[in-house]
Amino acid sequence: MPGYKVVSIEPERALVTHIDDENGASWVWVLDPIDAATTRLIVRFRQKWEPGLMGLTFWIGDELGSLVMQPKTLSGIKQRAEAAAGQ
Repeated sequence: MPGYKVVSIEPERALVTHIDDENGASWVWVLDPIDAATTRLIVRFRQKWEPGLMGLTFWIGDELGSLVMQPKTLSGIKQRAEAAAGQ
């Protein structure tokens, strides 16, 4: 199974990754400054899904995994960002 390849890095702003396979998944992380003390993290994931029951099954599995993974990932990012800001 191929892994994500970095397509683009804009330091302190954006990370774009992509998998070169039949599903063409991409994952984008963008930091959007709101003001001097606040930054919004925007994350977008896209993937092609096959039509029909098999594609629906994989999509549901992916969404369920995201429900578990996303809060933990965001919590970890928040902890590290707040710790770094306090240094």
